[in-house]
Amino acid sequence: MGSTKSTSFRLYAEVIVNSNINKILDYGLPKDFEHITVGTGVSVSLRGIKTYGIVHKIKTTSSCKQVLPILNVIASEIVIPSDLLQLMFWMSQYYFTPLGRIVRLVLPGITSHIIQPKQHYRVVLKQNKTKIQEAILAISKDSPAQAATLKTLLSCSSPPGLSELMEKAKVSSSPIHSLEKLGYLKIVNSTDLELQENKLTFFPPNSYPLHKQQRDALDKISLSLSSGKFQTHLLFGVTGSGKTEVYFQAVQEARKLNKSVILLVPEIALTTQIVTLFKAHFREKVGILHYKLSNSDRNKVWRDASKGKLNIIIGPRSALFCPVQNLGLIIVDEEHDSAYKHSESHPCYHARDVAVMRGKLAQATVILGSATPSLESYTNALSGKYILSELTFRASASSTVKVSLIDMNLEMEKHKTKTLFSQAVIRSIEKRLAIGEQSLIFFNRRGYHTNVSCSSCKHVLKCPRCDMVLTFHKYANVLLCHLCNSSLKEPQTSCPKCHGTLTLQYRGSGTEKIERMLHSLFPQARTLRIDSDTTKLRGSHEVLLKQFATGKADILIGTQMIAKGMHFPAVTLAVILNGDSGLYIPDFRASEQVFQLITQVMGRSGRSYLPGEVFIQSFLTENSTIRCAMQQDYSAFYSQEISGREICVYPPFTRLIRCIFLGKCPQLTRSEAERIHSILKEKLDTQAKVMEITPCGHFKIRDVFRYQFLIKSKQVLPVNQKLHETLVITKLSPKVKFTIDVDPITTFF
Repeated sequence: MGSTKSTSFRLYAEVIVNSNINKILDYGLPKDFEHITVGTGVSVSLRGIKTYGIVHKIKTTSSCKQVLPILNVIASEIVIPSDLLQLMFWMSQYYFTPLGRIVRLVLPGITSHIIQPKQHYRVVLKQNKTKIQEAILAISKDSPAQAATLKTLLSCSSPPGLSELMEKAKVSSSPIHSLEKLGYLKIVNSTDLELQENKLTFFPPNSYPLHKQQRDALDKISLSLSSGKFQTHLLFGVTGSGKTEVYFQAVQEARKLNKSVILLVPEIALTTQIVTLFKAHFREKVGILHYKLSNSDRNKVWRDASKGKLNIIIGPRSALFCPVQNLGLIIVDEEHDSAYKHSESHPCYHARDVAVMRGKLAQATVILGSATPSLESYTNALSGKYILSELTFRASASSTVKVSLIDMNLEMEKHKTKTLFSQAVIRSIEKRLAIGEQSLIFFNRRGYHTNVSCSSCKHVLKCPRCDMVLTFHKYANVLLCHLCNSSLKEPQTSCPKCHGTLTLQYRGSGTEKIERMLHSLFPQARTLRIDSDTTKLRGSHEVLLKQFATGKADILIGTQMIAKGMHFPAVTLAVILNGDSGLYIPDFRASEQVFQLITQVMGRSGRSYLPGEVFIQSFLTENSTIRCAMQQDYSAFYSQEISGREICVYPPFTRLIRCIFLGKCPQLTRSEAERIHSILKEKLDTQAKVMEITPCGHFKIRDVFRYQFLIKSKQVLPVNQKLHETLVITKLSPKVKFTIDVDPITTFF
């Protein structure tokens, strides 16, 4: 495509283009497009390739000698609001990311507006099994095609696609549409079905009148909303204290003021739960956003929000970038959760921090909710930067949860062998099975055995691409790398190194083994396991939760996927089998994350009128983190942890910038890291402290070696400026990749 001279246009647009270029480009506005406004998505050409971008500014002149024209207007119904445009610039500067890469967050899947993907439909029964069987008998003579359709639907384990049903039942679409008119079935968009399938997955918490602490919190939030000025609230409430009810009331207040709302949850599964609850409270339509949606469905929500048709948006971190109009309230539920941190690619942003900044730019109210606030958020609340509201007791009338700490060292002494289940835990599970109550077993390792080694030469089987110990998965009969997902067939009898026969020893335990042990201990018990092995298929997580919530299982076993925000009234026993496992990680957040995880799991027990019980098994029963978690004493934990952070100068007493170097050759990668490290140390001098170079905790991933160093500084932007200057004058080897993580959640992995 040839270029067009700048004199050909009356108007020009500054466009933020989807690219790795960190600057805004000028494009000419053809006459047909002179009506477009700031925030509009446009199709443009960049280096001969068609791409898209967002109009940042309209002007009458351009300093460029030659300017290409805007090719098309895409998603004309979507206009990015000014607060979101400003947020893009802030994120680019703060997270050291080219501005063009932020476009992908703000207009995800935008190309689907040009080529609309085919819609996929599934067929759902609307009547129960008995009524369907009666209908089959009644219509089989006169309408055999309709009868065949219903028979086929009954035989399907999950709602089939429309074309799949036609093929299986050997019918056209006509009898299916006829049955829909008769009310026996419904044809729905496949993505809409996800929520319909799970409508009854979760029991909504019983509704109680707001207690005084809830009312006080709501009064503060309402005052912020009515003022129309930016303020951040930390809603610090113990598990089951009724934070969700405060959210509902706050959303109601925002909608009365005609303000839009974004509610963030850490996981997709929690999206389904909270949407069900919101639909019970609000008559207006709720928009759902998450990465499993198709481009067309995501863009429909984007369009409706931009046009003011959707004013309540719920989803994980990506929902934060929805272009809602007149944004007045942002809620970040479980604000401490590490799932809010995006670390896989640039920008490595933290959705909680970005939510606070978007609230500031939109002059909106922000609520951060948690039973275990991050140390950064709680420090901000104590300093007065955030408004603190505390909910110190459960909203329901249930008894106080009884918590017991089991010393597994004593258990080993008693039984002369290592055991995973203490006698007290076994008795408690037996008791729940006898009275028809449910138990939740938390174990934060998946697989069957966590390592395989040779008793003769001591060789440990590792992933050849990652230098990571392989985990044995019994059901798949493979040794799996949990970093790159590559797998090896289980060695049958000999060691791959010394070839010794019958020398391989399988050690350690994962959730698969826990499930097998429970089957052995309690043959009559119905168990379910939730980890990343059992939830690979789309919707499987929700299906398993639904089965447990509706009483189809007695015991739920799982990793941290079962620790977050679920409400199961029949769960009266929560067991944490390895309460101290996370404490062995050499990371400054290790204690905080263990405290949070234990507290969250404890909160799953006794959430209704039935009294709850919790067991924490540990080999470190005198550890202060374990003790504080057992006593549910956040204040004591915060005091001890913040003291250590201050002494070692870690957040919240500094900002961290993690500089990571990646390359196929470890010597070259280390050498390039040393070169940049040396220049930065000189440039930053007294402005910041540049720590020493170390291998990352996972030193090799997919044959790529990784080195890092940390920079500690009170401010991020001056350091980023020096980083930029360094990279401009010091060209890295093309064989080494350099990446930056601002405010990392880990300094180890």
